[in-house]
Amino acid sequence: IYSHIAYPWYVVGGVILFYYLFMWWRRKTPLRLWALWTLFLWVVVAYLYAGSVSRYILPFVPLMIPFAVLAISRLIDGEYRKQFAVWSICYVTVMAVGLVACYHIQQI
Repeated sequence: IYSHIAYPWYVVGGVILFYYLFMWWRRKTPLRLWALWTLFLWVVVAYLYAGSVSRYILPFVPLMIPFAVLAISRLIDGEYRKQFAVWSICYVTVMAVGLVACYHIQQI
């Protein structure tokens, strides 16, 4: 039931996206092939069902949790702090604007 509560998953998803955008490409991490494999699985499922809606990624979120844990671990160690601060501000802003826009569209 916890997977259907959206707001905490926005945070986890943001940290996972941070891993993919900033950590996976720039430096070898121990989860590099695992990240490629989970991304491939998601793309295959999204292609088979003709879309990239969030429900297609839901089964793969447990496979991506180690990326968030690794990113947070590296942040605690003092790496990527400046990039994460900029990423967090941009991510929260885009998510807030997107959610407000979706709310207003549904109210019409």
